[in-house]
Amino acid sequence: MADRPKTMSTDAPEFIPDFGVTPSDAAEFARSSDDAALDAITSMDQACELDDDIADAVATTLKTSEVGHLLALLPSPGAKAGVASQLEELARYLAWVAQQEEDVEKEAASFASGGAADPWAPVGGATAASAGVSSGQDASGSTWEHAVLRAEPTAAPAPAAAPAPAAAPAPAAAPAPAAAPVPAAAPAQAPTAGLVEADEDAAF
Repeated sequence: MADRPKTMSTDAPEFIPDFGVTPSDAAEFARSSDDAALDAITSMDQACELDDDIADAVATTLKTSEVGHLLALLPSPGAKAGVASQLEELARYLAWVAQQEEDVEKEAASFASGGAADPWAPVGGATAASAGVSSGQDASGSTWEHAVLRAEPTAAPAPAAAPAPAAAPAPAAAPAPAAAPVPAAAPAQAPTAGLVEADEDAAF
């Protein structure tokens, strides 16, 4: 019985699976992955500038372990540095948004408690045109400005005229006295002379 060959012949089947991926294909995939990752981060950054709700969603995503896992998958050191730079810029923007929200909440609480005057309210009750622009910076370094109104007090309203006194009512007229009743006329007496003569004639 002949000894078995110590090496496999060239006609032996390939035991290592071959998916048809060449070194050039792998390099192209790596480059496309780098570009896709940078485009995704840039898109998220631009979206954050348009909507704070999206910024909150991105901030939540950055806190997950998936970001670090994706960075580890990037084969190019240059791509990793580019993505890291984009993430740092995005983190700075999110911190600026959070600072703005905190400043607004503090200012609103101060107005509500009466600790500070509303900078947008007219000065001295004035309603005249703007006399200039006031500007400054908040705690985060952002510049703000708003118009300042001239302190021109408004005219006091004229006092209301006193109402005229009501006229006294005229006294009621006294009732006229009732007329005394007219006395009834006495009944007329019937003549008796003629009757007596008639009786005397009848007797004869």
